[in-house]
Amino acid sequence: MAEAHARVSKPYYNWLIVAALFTIWTVVLGVQYSFGIFFKSLQDALGCSRGAVSLAMTLHLLLFSLIMVPTGWVIDRFSFRIVYSSAAFLFGIPLVLCSQISEPWQLYVLYGLMGVSAGIYGPSVFTVITRWFTEKRGLALGLTSAGAGFGALVVRH
Repeated sequence: MAEAHARVSKPYYNWLIVAALFTIWTVVLGVQYSFGIFFKSLQDALGCSRGAVSLAMTLHLLLFSLIMVPTGWVIDRFSFRIVYSSAAFLFGIPLVLCSQISEPWQLYVLYGLMGVSAGIYGPSVFTVITRWFTEKRGLALGLTSAGAGFGALVVRH
């Protein structure tokens, strides 16, 4: 009960959380949605077929969708700080290492790890918003979700 009271006494802190989650979704989904932009460059740099490059996004999306179910369980049992720190590590390190890829299997591993991270952020973003907001929850969810489209817009232009 004290935790709920602390949330009510700092109403502007709630909107900082919305801004942070918007930013997370901008980056994570911007990278995910921009794969097609780099497709031809990856194919040329790795010297492999379209199917071989496509396998990286297939693995990414498969792991993205499979990790969402256990993420719900993890969110209920652990602190958001632990969950988000883990997801940031699983996204940031592979993203940086993507600049060093020289073989297709490296692309598969790195994009797979980023898929796990994106899958962790997926349901957890909505859980965080619904726990922090009772009033203006719809607005908070809408603003946070807009990060996905904004990410695609920013990365593609």
